[in-house]
Formats: sequence, structure tokens, C-alpha cells
Amino acid sequence: MHERLIKALQDLLVFLRQHFHINSGGCCYVAYVIAKNLEKHNIPFQVVFYYDLFGEDECYEDVSVEDIEKEIKERVLGIGTGDDTCNHYSIIVDGEDLNPDFENRPFKVLNLNAEDLKWIYCEAGDWCEVYNHLINSYINFYIKNTFDLIAYEKGN
Repeated sequence: MHERLIKALQDLLVFLRQHFHINSGGCCYVAYVIAKNLEKHNIPFQVVFYYDLFGEDECYEDVSVEDIEKEIKERVLGIGTGDDTCNHYSIIVDGEDLNPDFENRPFKVLNLNAEDLKWIYCEAGDWCEVYNHLINSYINFYIKNTFDLIAYEKGN
């Protein structure tokens, strides 16, 4: 349904991974910006949390999606936040993961919104310092322009 947008975002995220190391401390911010733009265009999405591919986080398998969502919506530190910050965050649109992480495994798919992701990024996360958060405005610019270009092509 949103094939052109999905492809454009996936291509953009490959570029951003290669040049700005977004998957080394910036993936939650990227997920937030994408979610904010998806909400603006009324496009449904889900958030996916990734954990260690080699199973060190298996203790989280018994935690329900509902419990994680409730903690985040109530702004309580828990799974996916604070000391338990995930290895990776991404967005799914029409079943397609926009920023997959092949070094970790998808753990939980959640129904969160942009403000939830913003809270995780700004208040509740513990991030790798390879990503330079000072370039967030550039990341926002690239993502917003991708959405604007697709909207323009569709005549919206």
C-alpha cells in the first residue's frame, strides 16, 4: 500500500547507517522521527524492539507486549528503557521493517506512538556514543524531506 514510501525510507536509512552510524546510538531517534511523520500522514505503523541475537536476553521472552506498552505509556522505566534499553529500535509499515538490524533479533512488536519513542530517546534511554546526537536536525531534515517528496509525487 505504501511501497514507494517504504522503499524510499529503506534506501535513505541505508545511507544514514553508512554515513552517520544511526544504528550505533541513533536508531530510537530515527524511529521517533519516522513515527512522527507517519502519524502526520495517518499511516499506521508498529515499533519493533531488537535484542541480542545470541540469546543473552532470553529472560525477556516471558514479558508480554501489553506489559511493556503499559510501562512505556505510563513513563515507567522497564523493558526497553533505562538500563534495559534495547539493542535496536525500528518501525514496521505494511509488514516491512524500515531499519532492520541483522546483528540482533526482533524481540517484540509494539503499538507505540511517536511521543512514546521521544520519551524513550530523550528521557529513558542509554545510548551508544558512536552516533553524534548533534546531527539530529540533519536526520530529521532527511526523513521529513523523504515524506514530503513522496507526498508531492502522489499529489497530496
